[in-house]
Amino acid sequence: MKELTADVVIAGYGGSGIVAALTAYDAGASVLILEKAPIGGGVTKISDTNFSCPSDMEEAYKYWRATVGTGVSEEICRATAEEACKNIKWLAQMGIRCSKPIVGAEFPDMPGQSSMTFSRPVGSSARTEPTKGAHGGILFDALDEHRRDRGIEVLYNTPVTELVQDSQTGEIRGVLAKCNGETFSVKTRRAVILCTGDFSNNQDMIRNYLRPYPMKFVGWKYSTGDGIVMALKAGAKLWHMNTICGHYCLDIPEFASGYACFGGNPPSWIFVDKYGRRFANEDERMSHNFWTHYVEMDWDNLGFLRVPSYMIFDENRRAAGPVAASFTSWLPVDMGGNVPWSTDNLAEIEKGWVMKGNTIEELASDIGGFMDPAVLRRTVDIWNSGCIAGIDTEYGRSPDTSSPLFKPPYFAVKLMPGQSNTMGGPERNEKCQVLDHNNNPIPRLYEAGDLGGIFGTYAAGGGNIGVLVMAHGRIAGRNAAGEHVTV
Repeated sequence: MKELTADVVIAGYGGSGIVAALTAYDAGASVLILEKAPIGGGVTKISDTNFSCPSDMEEAYKYWRATVGTGVSEEICRATAEEACKNIKWLAQMGIRCSKPIVGAEFPDMPGQSSMTFSRPVGSSARTEPTKGAHGGILFDALDEHRRDRGIEVLYNTPVTELVQDSQTGEIRGVLAKCNGETFSVKTRRAVILCTGDFSNNQDMIRNYLRPYPMKFVGWKYSTGDGIVMALKAGAKLWHMNTICGHYCLDIPEFASGYACFGGNPPSWIFVDKYGRRFANEDERMSHNFWTHYVEMDWDNLGFLRVPSYMIFDENRRAAGPVAASFTSWLPVDMGGNVPWSTDNLAEIEKGWVMKGNTIEELASDIGGFMDPAVLRRTVDIWNSGCIAGIDTEYGRSPDTSSPLFKPPYFAVKLMPGQSNTMGGPERNEKCQVLDHNNNPIPRLYEAGDLGGIFGTYAAGGGNIGVLVMAHGRIAGRNAAGEHVTV
C-alpha cells in the first residue's frame, strides 16, 4: 500500500474544501485534497450561490443566536458572525466581484435581522474562460485558479473511505482512500478536514433521519453522507440530522437530481396536496423552510398529505416559459446532470413529465392516485373567485402574484420536498473541530460545509455558502494549519 503525506488533508473538493485548502495553504501548511467525483465543485458549483455577508458583527451574532436553534453555542454563533462579516473582503482579495448586498433574513422579526445581508458572485479577474454552474460556477472556478496557482494537488475519483485514528490518544493521523480499486493511506502531519457534503443522495439516511419521505434534491450526485459514516466511527456526535434547507422540486425518476420549480409569471398557478387541496401561501415558496409544509401526516391513508404535491397551472402559464429549471443541465447525466427543460414545456408534456387535461376534472383523473376531481374543481373555483375579488381568503397570497386559472387546457407537475440540501452531520465547535459524545474535540479532526452545518433552523439567505462554506471553511483551514506538526 502506497502512502502519501501532507500537513492538512482535505476530504472533498466542493466550496468548503477549496476555501479550507486556500486558507490552510496561505497559513503555511502543505495541503492535499481528495475528491470522490471526477470533477470538483460539489453543491457550490451547481448553486445559484447567494451568500451571507452580514453588515454588523454584533447584530449578526444576535440574529444567529436567536434563530439557529437550541443546542448551538454562543461561541460558535459569535465566531460565525465575526468570520462571515469578512466574506466580501476575502472574495475581493481573490479577485471576485460581487453584487450589492441586500437584506436577506428568513425571519424578519428576529433581533439583528437588518444586518443579515447577502450577495452573490458576478465576475472574476482570476478567470477569463467561460464558466459553468451559474453564480456558483463563477465562485468555484475562480477559486480553483488560485488553487492551481498555489500548486495544491487534487486527486479526483479518489473517495476517502476511513479516518485513521490513534487507538491510544484518539488523534486523527490520516485517512484511507481508494483510487482505481486500490486502497492507500494518506498521513497528516497536522489535521484532516472533512468537506464531504450532505446526505441528499443517500436514500437510506433520508428515510431514517428525515421526515417526510420520500424526498428529492436538486443537488450533487456524490453527496451520500460519507463523512457522517467516517466521523461516527471515530466517535463523533451528530446534530441537525432532521433538518434540511429547502422547499420542493420536480421528481423526474430517470434523473438523480431534481428540477427546480419556481412558479413564475403569469401567476396562474397554485400548489395542491395529493387530494387536490391548497395548503399554503405560495408567495412563501422560496423560504428555505417551506419544506416543513410537507411533514403533515395522512392518517386516513397513511403516508404524508403533501407528498407528493402538485403545481396546477393553465395554458397562459404553459405558453409563457418553462415551469422548471435544472442547476445540473451542464453535467453529463451519468454524473447527476439533467437534460435542459424546454422553453415552452411542450417536450415535457410529450414525455409525460407535465400532465394535461382539457378540464380540471380531466387533469385530476390524469394525475390519479388520491386526487379527487371534485375536490380539485372546488379548489380551483375558490382560487379563481378570490383572484377576481382581489383577496385570497384561504392563505393571504398577494393579489399582485395571483391570476385565475381560466384558460384550458390545464396542467400539473409533481412536486416533492427537498430542493437544496440536508443540514446534519457531526457536531462542530467554534473552531470547526468535530466533537465527540462528551463534547470534546476529536483531536486533529475538523469539518466545514453542509456536513454538520450549524443550522437547526435555516436562518438567513445565503447561509449555506456564506457561513458553512466560506466562513467555516476559513475557520477550519486556519485552525487545522495551526496544529502542531507530528512526526
